[in-house]
Amino acid sequence: MLRLKLTKRLLGQYLAKPIYSREGRLLIAEETALTEPILKNLKDNNISVIYIAAFPDLIYKDDLFPDNQKILILNEIDDLHKLIKEIIPIQQPSSAQDNNKRTELYELSDKILRKISNIVNTLIDVVYYFDDKTLKHFIEYRFMFPFFINKIILNAIYSAYTAKAMNINKLEIEKLLSAVILLDVGFYKLPERLLNRKIYYDNEEAKEILKHPFYSFDILRNIIGFDTIVASLVYMSHERINGGGYPRKLKASEIPELAQIIGITDTFTELKYSPKYKNMLNPELIYELIASDSFDKKISEIFIKAIPPYPIGTTVYLNNGEIGVVIDYDESQPFKPKIRKLDAGNLYKDIIEYDLKQDKNLKITGYVW
Repeated sequence: MLRLKLTKRLLGQYLAKPIYSREGRLLIAEETALTEPILKNLKDNNISVIYIAAFPDLIYKDDLFPDNQKILILNEIDDLHKLIKEIIPIQQPSSAQDNNKRTELYELSDKILRKISNIVNTLIDVVYYFDDKTLKHFIEYRFMFPFFINKIILNAIYSAYTAKAMNINKLEIEKLLSAVILLDVGFYKLPERLLNRKIYYDNEEAKEILKHPFYSFDILRNIIGFDTIVASLVYMSHERINGGGYPRKLKASEIPELAQIIGITDTFTELKYSPKYKNMLNPELIYELIASDSFDKKISEIFIKAIPPYPIGTTVYLNNGEIGVVIDYDESQPFKPKIRKLDAGNLYKDIIEYDLKQDKNLKITGYVW
């Protein structure tokens, strides 16, 4: 099967995987022929990438985590963040003497804790069992949620794998996942004018943005019954071992390992997949940053070895003007994978493949969003 961006050139092709709505309901079944009304329906549902029945030898090994299950978890995470937004005004000091507000604070805190427990229990049953082979085929996906919600699952998978490879026990990984799903909730306390910006901030705005880890910690510690260790992990996830992070410029062993893991995975997903940086950064530069002295060498080596820059199935642009799909790569040279050319017309005709290890003139210039 082939993962492609939704365009009219897919008319007449057949779906290789079912399509689900934001609520997790089946929208379009597998093996459905793509017609203009169906393409419009998909576009109206903000679905930008689909799988078609081409190249049967290309298999996406995501059976551990099917799309409908991802969507259900994303809905749970989205609901959790709505509860966080709801509890913030009730946590204000002015509400402390209001008995009705105190009752509401207890009720919302209980809902949040139960929601976190349900999400973490579901995630741990899946992401804890991801292995090297699964990650080799695991590619970024987008559903009908904002990027900061979608990336939580990516962060959960990468963080849990890294922690497991470091022999961190399952109970600690559950704390790690709790922190991952609540990372950056402090943004909800920032002024609206600073959110969803696509331009650079001035110095004063940047200072305000850098307060968000403190805001996150403040929100979480004021949820009645919340684990303060998890709140601390969220707070310290933007620190860097060379002292170049924020908000306290902590160094090395001052930063818990779990917070360091989150720092690596969140940096990676933000720079590689965020719409803000769309194809702006070459993956080699991102991996150089992960390998830099900002991060612990032991953790970064585990991450870099496990997470390929171009997982099998990634659709890429080449410097000769062609588009291709990654079909394999050598772990010793992951930036030079094997590419199968995608024709603009008949996808099954005249299969042409390139090995970027052998062809020194061909380079990847970007990947399809």
